[in-house]
Amino acid sequence: MCVVWGIDSMLDKHHLLRDARTHACSAGTPAGDSEPATCLTCTREATPRTATPTRASALHAGSVRHALAGFILVAFGALAANAPAPDSERDLEAAIHREIVLGDLRGAMADYRAILSRSDKPRPVAARALYQLGECLEKSGQAEEAYNTFRRVTTEYAGETEMASLARVKMTAWSGPRNLRFEEGTVGKLPPGWQALYTNDDYQPQLRHDGCHSKACTVVIVPPNMPKGYGNLWQSFSAAAYRGKTVRLRASLRLEPFLTPTGSLHLPSDNGGDSAQLWLLVEKAYKIPLFSDIGDDQPVRSGDWTKLEIETRIDEEAQVIKFGVMSIGGGHALVDDVSFEVVSQ
Repeated sequence: MCVVWGIDSMLDKHHLLRDARTHACSAGTPAGDSEPATCLTCTREATPRTATPTRASALHAGSVRHALAGFILVAFGALAANAPAPDSERDLEAAIHREIVLGDLRGAMADYRAILSRSDKPRPVAARALYQLGECLEKSGQAEEAYNTFRRVTTEYAGETEMASLARVKMTAWSGPRNLRFEEGTVGKLPPGWQALYTNDDYQPQLRHDGCHSKACTVVIVPPNMPKGYGNLWQSFSAAAYRGKTVRLRASLRLEPFLTPTGSLHLPSDNGGDSAQLWLLVEKAYKIPLFSDIGDDQPVRSGDWTKLEIETRIDEEAQVIKFGVMSIGGGHALVDDVSFEVVSQ
C-alpha cells in the first residue's frame, strides 16, 4: 500500500509540474499591460503559478501509473519465485535439537507439524518428523495420541524401513509387558522390551546369564562418581486392557558385590545407602499419577535374593502402566523372575 501511494504521489507531482510548464501563460501581468495574459491553449485567464491538467495528460498519467504498478507486481513475483525454498532437513535437525537438547517439547511438536504440513517435504524427512512427534507426545504424557502417531508411521511411511521399524517397536511395547523373564536379547546389552535411564552402553542395564536366580537376569547399574545417583530399568504400556482390574507385579531382587574403577571391592554390607527397589506407577493423561509405589517401604540392601510384590487396582481413567527396578546409591542391582498378572476382575 505504501509503495503504490508513493508512486501515485510522484506521478501526480510530475504531471502537474509538466502541465504548469506547458499550459501556464504567465506568472502575472507584464509591466505596462492593462489586461492579464491569456492562455493560448486553454483560452482562459491564467492563474499565477497554477495550472489545470488536460484530459489527455490525465489519461497519460493513468497509463503510466498502471504500467509502473504492473512492473512492481512482476518484480515482487520474481523475488518471491527466487526466494530460497524451506530446507526441510535443516528444520528437522533444529526441531530435534529443540526436543532433545533444549527439552522444549511444545516448540518441537510445533516444528514437526510445520514440516509435515509442507507439500514438498522429502519422505525420509516426513517419516522422521512424524516419529519424533510421536516421541514428544509420549514424553508429554499423551500416550494414546503417541500410539496413533507411531501407527501412522508404519502405514503412511512403510517404505521408510528404519523409521517404520522403530515405530513398530513402540507399538509392540504399548500393547503390554514383554520379555519379563529376559529370554530375549544379547548378554551385556539392554534386553529388548525394556527401557533405561542412561544411553551409555557402560552404564545401561545389562542382560546376564551368570549369578541369576533363574536362567537369565539383568543388572541395573549406577554410574560411578554419583553417590546420590540411581539407575533405572522399566517398561511402559497401555492400561486399556487392565482398567477396572487388580494387578500384581512381582520380582526377585538382590545387590551384588563388584570392583570399582579404582580396583576396590564394593560390598552391599559395607554400603548401607545402596538399595534395589521395585516400583509401579499408573498414570492417566498428561502423566497425572493415579497410583505410585516406588518401593521405599521394602528396599533390598543385601546380596540375598528377595522376592517382592506390589498389588493395585487399575482405575478406569488409567492410560499408562509403568513398572521397573531402581538401583539407588552406588550399587549394582540384579533383577529376575519378573511377572505382571491380573489377579481379579
